[in-house]
Formats: sequence, C-alpha cells, structure tokens
Amino acid sequence: MKLIHIIIITLLSTSFLYAQDIANARLQSIGDTVTVSGIVTNGDELGAVRHFEDGTAGIAAYDLTNLTGILRGDSITVTGILYDYNG
Repeated sequence: MKLIHIIIITLLSTSFLYAQDIANARLQSIGDTVTVSGIVTNGDELGAVRHFEDGTAGIAAYDLTNLTGILRGDSITVTGILYDYNG
C-alpha cells in the first residue's frame, strides 16, 4: 500500500514539474501542445468549458469528457493543443 501512495504522489508531482505558466503557454504557436496548471474559475454553467488561471494569466479548456466534475476552485493541470477560438 505504501508503494502505491509513493507512485501516485510521484505521478502527481511530475505533472506540476512540466507545467508552464499560462502567460508563457499563451505565447506558443497555435497547434502546439502545452501543459498548464491553475485554479478553475467557473463551474458547469458554461458546459464543457472551464476557465482557469494562475498568477500570470487565464485560459479556457474545452473537453466534452474530461472536464465533468471539475468545479470552481479546483486546482487542475491540463495538457492540450492550443487553438484560437473566435480571435
């Protein structure tokens, strides 16, 4: 049981090691894959969209399956492809 906890903690901590701040992620090219962490600022009122922010900027994540159950105030790390939505 102790080994399982160590593996889970290691996996969780490594996801934060590879996350970049949102301001830098937003400077990447459209189509690039980025990993960012932040605090969710909206609930399910926007459907499959979650906005989240860190100390540098904010960004939106859109996913029909993986964002269910994510609530305002949750801390999340997301890896995805950058898209430009409506300019």
